[in-house]
Amino acid sequence: MGEKIRLWNFLADFKERNDGLYIFFGDFIEVREDADIFGTIFNPIGANPFNNFINNAGLIDIPMGGRRFTWMNKSGTKMSLLDRFMTSHGVAGIFSDASLDAFNRGWSDHVPLFFHVESKDFGPIPFKVFASWMQRDGFKKFVEKSWTDDDMHVYFFEKMKRLKKKIKRGQ
Repeated sequence: MGEKIRLWNFLADFKERNDGLYIFFGDFIEVREDADIFGTIFNPIGANPFNNFINNAGLIDIPMGGRRFTWMNKSGTKMSLLDRFMTSHGVAGIFSDASLDAFNRGWSDHVPLFFHVESKDFGPIPFKVFASWMQRDGFKKFVEKSWTDDDMHVYFFEKMKRLKKKIKRGQ
């Protein structure tokens, strides 16, 4: 237990002394809560210092999809969530579309993890609404009518494009 705490203290101190954005990942050899294990008894004596490290270092534990556990013994009777990707707040802000997925384990007792960022470009902004428009007589009714006249099965983005055209034409 002492070696793990020394490692976590080293990481927290390193982050504190060095400005920048951080991603800590790997096998931290500890679980955070009872839901992170199967087939063994949860030990809060180990989890509490690990959770304190994460909180005190200001890290965000990236949620994982695909699987619940990252480690399994050979017989499959014991499983744990030991491998994690944790980021500083700045990284989470830059990569808000980041996700973490766990894949099927092959020959290893750990599963491979895939950290990826999927940027979604929805194209140009449909249009801007100016507060002054809300003061114009009939503008709200015009928008409501345009919105409800459109087919309800039309995607939101397409409805916004159509509304923009109608506003430009003044219809």
